[in-house]
Amino acid sequence: MVRVEMSLNNNMYLLTSFQNAIQAHKSQSSGEVFLDDSKLMQEKESLLEQRRLFNEEKINFTEERKQFTEAAIKLEKEVSELDLQIYHKEAASSQSF
Repeated sequence: MVRVEMSLNNNMYLLTSFQNAIQAHKSQSSGEVFLDDSKLMQEKESLLEQRRLFNEEKINFTEERKQFTEAAIKLEKEVSELDLQIYHKEAASSQSF
């Protein structure tokens, strides 16, 4: 997740760089500007897709963490109940002697 976020930040930096380069080269011919605009749009679409995937992964990780936490709590309760049952059985066995 951290790697995806770093990649997203890097791509955002590249997008800003592309935008600055376009502004700096307004004197270029219209064909070159169109090509730069096309590259910029492709990069922007790529960034949007990466952001969407990042958000999906974040939601999935959050849900998995929640499920894991719930399972750990349930397991702890079951272990405590089992320990209590074993204790009661041992106490009953020792009283019968």
